[in-house]
Order: sequence, then structure tokens, then C-alpha cells
Amino acid sequence: MTSKSRVMTAINHKEPDRIPCTFKGTPEVENQLVKYFGLKDTEGLKHILYVDNFHWPWRTISPRNHNKMQKLSDEQTKDMWGVVRKKMDYGLGIYEEVVYSPLAFATSVEEIENYTWPRVEELDFSNIYQDSLANKDYALAGGNWNIFEPANAIRGFQKFLLDLALNEDIAFAIIHKIEEFWWHYNERMMQEIKGLLDIFPTGDDFGSQTGLLMSLEMWKKYFVPGMKRAYAFAHQHGLKVVMHCDGAIKQLLPELIDMGLDLIDPLQPKAKDMNPYHIHKEFGQQLCFHGTIDVQELLPFGNPQEIRDEVKRQIDSLAPGGGFFLAPSHCIQPGVPIENIITMYETAKKYGRY
Repeated sequence: MTSKSRVMTAINHKEPDRIPCTFKGTPEVENQLVKYFGLKDTEGLKHILYVDNFHWPWRTISPRNHNKMQKLSDEQTKDMWGVVRKKMDYGLGIYEEVVYSPLAFATSVEEIENYTWPRVEELDFSNIYQDSLANKDYALAGGNWNIFEPANAIRGFQKFLLDLALNEDIAFAIIHKIEEFWWHYNERMMQEIKGLLDIFPTGDDFGSQTGLLMSLEMWKKYFVPGMKRAYAFAHQHGLKVVMHCDGAIKQLLPELIDMGLDLIDPLQPKAKDMNPYHIHKEFGQQLCFHGTIDVQELLPFGNPQEIRDEVKRQIDSLAPGGGFFLAPSHCIQPGVPIENIITMYETAKKYGRY
């Protein structure tokens, strides 16, 4: 099977030739593995680890300049929303932290409306069709629906959560502006890609380690109407809908299923009520699952035999009937023993055939 046929077979709740696998790691971990195996670049890891792709088993197609950052200094960049991030060194690696939210001090809807929002016309879609043809052996993902995270970056995380409770007009104004951008973006994507897409990727982290970041009622009020329209749009174009959402989000799953979600990423095993075996038993007939191998305790602190046992257990319990993608529950972090990483993928390679 090609990677595309393998992924699409699994997401249709059928058994492919083998379980689709994904490698997800920070750049530091990727570089560590490249050096360990004596490779020239990360592409060689696909064959050694026997994975379909990095971070997702599908290939994401996006405009040429979609992720282009304006460099403000050696340490700071500004994205298309006007959010400034700074590189932060935590000893083993680098991450980026929001240091400037452009609408943090807005006090009226008028200020939200008058802000210089990004425009789809500023993006370069000229590569879309050719990139799709060049990657025809992969399941292709394109479009986007990502509202909560850009909103809290633009407004400030705490400020936006307060808006949801205390400043409804401002919260809705920000949400509607972001939704407007993605509507234009998705419509343009469908025009340019000429029916070659398979997957519609969406994602917002609505969960913490112990529960939702807001009440279920608040989530339904602010985010569900747009999500319903986006999911319907995707299905009208024959696409499978995938959602990335970290944390303890079991409360959301029935609602997401009703909206037509096809796959959830991840099932974060150490988050409250997110045990993959329990979730699969309850929702496995309606949902596919990606990202079930624990990166909080098992991979960093377990021994190879414990990792081998858990991978085999997941294959035996979660893979029958399709709908299962073996991957870490988040990016593997620096400090995880290389032996543990290799053990995870070698076990999947040995036992993951149907």
C-alpha cells in the first residue's frame, strides 16, 4: 500500500496492510536521531523508524508563504496575526513564547474591527496544485479551522478567557474576524487544489491536564457554531475531518462526533479520563484515534520492555477493525532515551501488520 491508501483505509475504519505510524518530536530530538543514525537529514528517519510521515501520517499542503514570520530580531518574530514570539531556552532546547498580543488593550468592538487583520489575498497559493501532484502517494490535508488559539494569542490568554465570561461582544468580534479569514482561506484552497485533498485539519487545545479550559456551555456558545459549518463544508467536499486537541477533553467527544468528526488527536493517556482503552471502548465505533503513546511518563521514564508491552497492548486492543494510528501523544521531548524511541517504532514495525 502507499502511505495514502494506508491512511485512508484506516480512517475509513478498515484494516490496511499495517498500522499507520507517525513520528512526532521536537527539532532537537529529530537532530539527535539524525546524528545517532548517521543520516543526512530527517527524511531518512522515515525508513529507519518505519513511519508514514513526521507529526502526521498525512502530508499538509499550504500556501507558499503561509507560515512566513517577520523577523524582528535574532530572538523575536511576528506572525501574520501580529503576535510577537520570543525564543526561550529551557536548557535542552528552544521554544517560542508569546511576548506581545496586539489586541491586549482593546476595550471596544470598534478597535477589534479596525485592527489590521491578515488577508487571504496576501498569501501565495501558486504552489498548491503542483505540491499536491508531487505528493500524490500521501493522504493530503489542506484548509484549516483554528480559532481559540489565535484568539488567545492575539488578545492574551488570560484576557481572552475573561472576555468569554465578561466581554461577550469583544470575544465574538475576535472570533468572527478569525473565522472570516479561515472561510476565505478554505474556499481559496478548494479552488486551487482541484479535488486532490483527502483531509481537513482542524485544531484548538481546549483541555488542560484535568479538564476543559472553559465550561462545556461556554465552548458550545462560542466555538461550536463555526465548527459545525466548517465540518459540513469539509464533508461537502468529500474530506475527512481531523481535530488536534490536547488535554482532558472527554466531555467534548460526543459533541464532536455529532458534528461529524472523523479522527481525534491525541488521546493523552495521563490526562483525566483520557485512558485510550476506555475512550476506544466508548467511542471507537464513531472515531479514529491518533497519538496514544504516553510522552509524559512512559517514553521518558519507562524501560524498553515497558514500552514494548504497551505498544503491543495497544496494537492488540485498539487496532482491530482499523481506525488506529500509532503515534506519541505529543512531540517527544529532549531527554527521552533514544533506546526508548527506537523500541517504540521497532515494536510497531514487528507487531503492527494485520
